[in-house]
Amino acid sequence: MKTLYPIRHKDGKTDKRYSIDLEWSGESRPTYVARFCGEWISAGHSVEDARAACAEYEERRWPPQA
Repeated sequence: MKTLYPIRHKDGKTDKRYSIDLEWSGESRPTYVARFCGEWISAGHSVEDARAACAEYEERRWPPQA
């Protein structure tokens, strides 16, 4: 499935492992669902909410090295 809102890293490269699409998720209207490799990360009311969830998820995946 092609994502409606591709995720780009700071270097400008698209990361196809992340996706943001409008989906029905138990709300009265579709929400913007963020996924990593098809796994649900978060649902929000805006694309910006979903992008923020992807960024936070990426930070958790790569914690700072001591």
